[in-house]
Amino acid sequence: MDVRVAGRPAGDRVRFEGLQGPYVKAQLKRLALTLLTLGLHRFWWKTAIRRWLWAETTIDGDPLDYRGRGIELLLGAMLVFLLLLVPLSMLMLGLGVLRGMDLGWLAMAVQGALILGLLWLFGFGVYRSRRYLLSRTSWRGIRAGMTGNGIAYAGLHLKLVLLNLLTLGFATPYSDARRWNALWSDAMYGTLPVRADVDWHTLTGSFWPAYMGSILAFGLAFAMGWEGVEILWRWVQGDSRSAMLPGADFALVETGGYLAIAFVASLFLMLGYRAHFHQEALGATSVGGLRFGFSATAGDWLRFYAGNAAWVVLTLGVGLILLRFRLWRFWMEHLTLYGELDAGS
Repeated sequence: MDVRVAGRPAGDRVRFEGLQGPYVKAQLKRLALTLLTLGLHRFWWKTAIRRWLWAETTIDGDPLDYRGRGIELLLGAMLVFLLLLVPLSMLMLGLGVLRGMDLGWLAMAVQGALILGLLWLFGFGVYRSRRYLLSRTSWRGIRAGMTGNGIAYAGLHLKLVLLNLLTLGFATPYSDARRWNALWSDAMYGTLPVRADVDWHTLTGSFWPAYMGSILAFGLAFAMGWEGVEILWRWVQGDSRSAMLPGADFALVETGGYLAIAFVASLFLMLGYRAHFHQEALGATSVGGLRFGFSATAGDWLRFYAGNAAWVVLTLGVGLILLRFRLWRFWMEHLTLYGELDAGS
């Protein structure tokens, strides 16, 4: 089978035509079914959402097709429960026994190994989840997929987490680039491999100013609210009377305000880096002669998250069911395609 993507304008090739009203109405029905089945229906609910979002998305006029099934998600969740949650519960009981036997050093060693194992499993889970989604996605009758099994990616993920910890986050651009390249370079569309080659050096221009700006913001917050910091430190050391001194309440509130401002400033700075990362990462990804792009800026992301918060707050939490719709629509509105794709299968 031969597929050729016509050379349309980049911004006119990916379209999402789903409407918010019908989506919300359908999700309220699914929410009711999930409540009536004590949560069991949520696997079919998630499948229905994906199928609807995919079907409402067209690339060069042809819709995506999602072929996943709810029973597959249910069986996957049961497998995770049997292979992960049950052994973890038994291991936690074992840690309590070791501490009761005054073998705290051994318990700490086992706990450290457990944390490393969970980090490895998280990377493995990310890979398998992406593999499942791609293998159930097709366009113009050709299915996507991944060639690996996730073990190598999980090992890489663990190494990169440890590297970030050792460098106090300074290696984030390198880690982000390596993860993206490793994950997407295993992807396929039919018989065509996806190529991902984002250069981490291109990310440093936005990351390091954000990183140093965040450190400066928190440094200023601690300096300006030092009185409250001292009170908290003495309280942590066991001096509960420090929090009862005259003016202590005001000092703590003032310090909390400074830290809140620093936190928001840090989030905004890092949002700029994440926007830049997605632009660079998609721009360095291609399949066949088809190249990707992503146009969302830090301001676009800020408005997106502010809108999400407003929906959730104003609807007293009901708006949570709309967030997946909004995220998919945001991505499709800013995703661009360039070039032509020829695939034979």
